[in-house]
Amino acid sequence: MESNGCRELLALEREQNDRLRQLLSVDYVTGLPVRRKLGEVLRPRIADSNSLPFALAVVRLDERFRRRPMSSEMAGVLLYGVGQRLTERAPDRVYQSWRTDEYIVLVDDTVDTDVLAETSAAIREAIQRPFSSSGVNIRLGCHVGFAVFPEHGRTVPELLGNAEIALGIVEQREDSSGIYHADMGYRRRRQFAIEQEITDAIQSGLDQFSLAFQPIVDRTCAIHGAEALMRWDNDALGSVPPAEFIPVAEQYGQIQILGLWAVYQAATIARTWVGDDHLEPPVVSLNVSAVQLRDPDFAERIIDLFATASVPPGRFRLELTESAIVEDPERARETLETLRGFGVQLMIDDFGTGFSSFTYLHTLPIDTIKIAKEFVDTIVESSHSRAIVRSIIHVAKGIGGTALAEGIETLDQFDVLMEEGCDYFQGYLFGRPQVTNDLNTLVVASDAEFRR
Repeated sequence: MESNGCRELLALEREQNDRLRQLLSVDYVTGLPVRRKLGEVLRPRIADSNSLPFALAVVRLDERFRRRPMSSEMAGVLLYGVGQRLTERAPDRVYQSWRTDEYIVLVDDTVDTDVLAETSAAIREAIQRPFSSSGVNIRLGCHVGFAVFPEHGRTVPELLGNAEIALGIVEQREDSSGIYHADMGYRRRRQFAIEQEITDAIQSGLDQFSLAFQPIVDRTCAIHGAEALMRWDNDALGSVPPAEFIPVAEQYGQIQILGLWAVYQAATIARTWVGDDHLEPPVVSLNVSAVQLRDPDFAERIIDLFATASVPPGRFRLELTESAIVEDPERARETLETLRGFGVQLMIDDFGTGFSSFTYLHTLPIDTIKIAKEFVDTIVESSHSRAIVRSIIHVAKGIGGTALAEGIETLDQFDVLMEEGCDYFQGYLFGRPQVTNDLNTLVVASDAEFRR
């Protein structure tokens, strides 16, 4: 009897252990096998020297999922639904990643670029079909990164890591999908180094950052103002261009701190700048990213910084890209109207290079339109570029604003812009960006550059 009881206890324990292993092998939200199970499936194939190539696709839901207000229950329903749709497309080949909004798909067919492109299209089509909940259609999107065995790795962690690197690059470029290549590895390591160093630089007091100012002149070539441009000199990385560190700061959430720091620094410096007796004090232009506009308290924070620095908000012009406004037009309108109500000037940057330009010009309190450098570059020799610039200047004046051209490098470009009626001018012809707190330095440098 005791023996039978012992066997029953052992059998019960084995049953419980089997159930526990089963529970640990399946994601409790999506019901998909977990990432660890993929390793168990692929390791024997990788060890087989005759194994055929395959690919791993890492699929991550885009910001529409992360930014949409919803309950945890609703998020779980959507995540489960995405998993089911992917499984319909690739039965027994879909796994749950460590992230709740990320999935792994094993591409087991003949692997070439056409197959991967078709797979990406099928995945995106499955996820982009509306999900219906309580009579509301919810639309999601995704990005996909691929890595191919054995070309991009000979272990599961290496393949997944490289697929995630490809995914990160795709997200940064706002593309739909991408296949890993060696150059991506370098860029991701560089990006990781920037992320680490920028975090340390912020935590250590922001002393590594500075502001450079590039002069902006009016039609008489007198200083109208200057654009404040952030600079970063790091001990490990050297001088890191803004085009490299700003996107990383935006992606990892540090742009809010850096942006507020730049506003306060510019305000304290501009406080010392005064115009000539017959001129208004110089206007300082500052760039604002889409990430900053997402902050519902952005306008209040900016106004508070101006007050702390004892500088009138009207001394500042915020530059916004078209994409930053289009991302959430209603929130952008509310934020910009608040800022404009305090006197802050507003400018659309690189007008005409984005999309939906005219749909918001009549609803937003825009003071200035900035003509993109790509039009200025060819304005002398291209009648098309000149016509576009003429139209932009006409639009700016039509809404009661002004036009500012950037990237001016030659007198011929300046002459054409003057003929077309442009109001303000910026570029190497008038002065390069300089790290200085002294307006007179900018004036002297501008005169020297212009006369050269």
